[in-house]
Amino acid sequence: MKRITGTLIMMIFYLFCSVCLAAPINSHVGNANVANQLDAFKLKSKPNLHIFPINFSKSKLVVGQAFDIIVTVKNSSGFSLSTDSGGVGITSADKYGPSRHHVGSSGSSRNVRIPGTATTPTELTLKIGNGPSATFQVPALAPGQTVTFKKSYTATKAGNLTISCTVDPRNLVKEANEHDNTQRKVVRILGLPDFKIVRFYVTPSSIRVNDEMTIHAVIKNFGESGAATSMRFDIHGDISGAQDVVLHQEVNVPFLDAGQKTTVTYQFTPRQAGTYTLGGGVNTPARTPESNTINNSVPRLLRVQVKPAGIDLALVAINTKHKKRRWYQNFRITVVVKNIGNQPSGPFNVHFYRPYDKGALTAQGTWKDMKQSCPSLAPNQMCRKTFVFQYKIYLGEFTAYSKVDPERKVNDINRTNNSRTIRLKVANL
Repeated sequence: MKRITGTLIMMIFYLFCSVCLAAPINSHVGNANVANQLDAFKLKSKPNLHIFPINFSKSKLVVGQAFDIIVTVKNSSGFSLSTDSGGVGITSADKYGPSRHHVGSSGSSRNVRIPGTATTPTELTLKIGNGPSATFQVPALAPGQTVTFKKSYTATKAGNLTISCTVDPRNLVKEANEHDNTQRKVVRILGLPDFKIVRFYVTPSSIRVNDEMTIHAVIKNFGESGAATSMRFDIHGDISGAQDVVLHQEVNVPFLDAGQKTTVTYQFTPRQAGTYTLGGGVNTPARTPESNTINNSVPRLLRVQVKPAGIDLALVAINTKHKKRRWYQNFRITVVVKNIGNQPSGPFNVHFYRPYDKGALTAQGTWKDMKQSCPSLAPNQMCRKTFVFQYKIYLGEFTAYSKVDPERKVNDINRTNNSRTIRLKVANL
């Protein structure tokens, strides 16, 4: 036992005395000649500068936007040694953390720390694209110590950008490993956003004085990078006999990443009847840098007729399943009336007229009048009535028509849409 302990002490002493020697690393696991392997690990006591992978201050690099290039240098010199009766194990520091090497056979071990060596001051060069190299002064680093450098950069065009850096380019520091002093990275510089209005519309479709209209703009980012911006809505009301209405309203557009779209709206209530022209543009004025500004305006201007406030009964449909019947068969005509105004109508009548004699075809005869009543209609409410009759005056085609509120019970502000005609035919037996 004393003999084994003595051998172990002599081996550790031999290693400490030989630290300053240099030889290539050749580590492996298994039975080997310990004495022949120890020199292989003495390089770890020399200085060893290396560079971590290049990093950036932003996850996305965009043309025209400044970002930091981050480079970290470390002195990884130094290692630990463990011995037992049959072998030697060495743990060395490197850029990815400690690594374990074993020489000889395994057994109970004893750890010994072999200290590293500090570096002397040196340099770091950084080259960005085709530009000139920047030089940084690297101070003396103790074993395990790191130093970080930052370089602000703004790309002027989109595309791939190559960045490379080298520590100790002039070999001022004698290192254990000269092959990990350089890093190189190719990054993609994204282009600017490109905002475009892909749809522009207004709701509701029919608008009257004091009705609220909502203007919608669907905006999509066709660029390579994201940004927030704004949308300007332009409203020009051509008011007959009065001063025009001119309004510009800017609303915020939230952050849109590349390929994303959103809908922004603006509510407006016209106080006067007339023709309103709606337009505008995204990123107008240009507060957000983008790659293309010629597509920022609305695809087309909208012209909205704002009607006066009040009751507006419109005969919106007159139809039948059978426009051709025999003289003994019934015609069934359905008439639909809608209040397209913005006030309740009150009750009213719907009339249906057909020729009562042949003279009616030349406006010299009489017409048969049928009528049905409709209740008061709220705005956008409809009334549907069906008229059933047989026509035995003569064979052939004839014209019938329907009319809303001919008695003028309702104060209708627009009577140009109160009637419709339908063409019918009586066939032979």
